[in-house]
Amino acid sequence: MPIKPTMSRVSPRMEQKAALLARTFYVLPIEENGITYSVETKVTDTPRVSEHFLTATDTKKNIVWRTSVYKKIYIEGLEGDVQDVFVVDLYVEDQDVVVKLEHRKPYRFNKHTGTIKM
Repeated sequence: MPIKPTMSRVSPRMEQKAALLARTFYVLPIEENGITYSVETKVTDTPRVSEHFLTATDTKKNIVWRTSVYKKIYIEGLEGDVQDVFVVDLYVEDQDVVVKLEHRKPYRFNKHTGTIKM
């Protein structure tokens, strides 16, 4: 049985229905018309930096486009999970892929090009 990670802060309030049903703390990929949209987080150390990327892949798993959603540079000496920012929703709406981070407004990206909409 897998061990669930513990956090020293309240877990993020997920909004994506599929993630809620799966009882996860991360959004699940979504698919529309043969394109899968997913969010991944890359973490590096020294200095500690985390960056969320939104990626669109086709049915053969080829990357159609990839774009940065959010980048966080951690404050040294402050507990890491207190500084973490979680993606709480991912969905397609009209011509946009929408990514919502906790405590922030949704970011909208053109679903064909990955460019952010202001």
